[in-house]
Amino acid sequence: MPTIDLILHDELLRLMSYCPNSGEFRWLDRSSSRRDPTKRAGSMASNGYRQVRINGRRYLQHRLAWFYMTKNWPQEVDHINLDKADNRWCNLREACRSQNARNQSVRSDSKSGLKGVHFVRARGKWCAGITLHGKSIYLGLFDCVAAASLAYQVAANKYHGDFARIR
Repeated sequence: MPTIDLILHDELLRLMSYCPNSGEFRWLDRSSSRRDPTKRAGSMASNGYRQVRINGRRYLQHRLAWFYMTKNWPQEVDHINLDKADNRWCNLREACRSQNARNQSVRSDSKSGLKGVHFVRARGKWCAGITLHGKSIYLGLFDCVAAASLAYQVAANKYHGDFARIR
């Protein structure tokens, strides 16, 4: 299967405009009847991200916004507010895979409803833990869920910094 090269920055600027305040892309080039400059370019993908096709290749708009603004393709782009469709420049930051993973909300299968906290039935206590560089760090057993959650919050701020997400 042939590979398709990524778009060059000059070509992107010729074809599209990006508004950092709204996060919207619009077509400048009207070479196709579907490229209406009065409408937002692209569509919503099934995974919640906005996407656009350029020269037969699908681009995620948050990655395209990063490239548009910096002239560099990012490793990964993190949506600070967790809204995958919010591509405003102030909501985007470059991240590595582990940083992007840190800025996730609590898992839907969490029984405690809190990040880094689970109940140990055999001990009748709440356990707090955090993951750092792929390794689990035990933070302790606690009598109440609030104390376990606080231990996680302190560790998240210490180890994850700006990418720490408590909820």
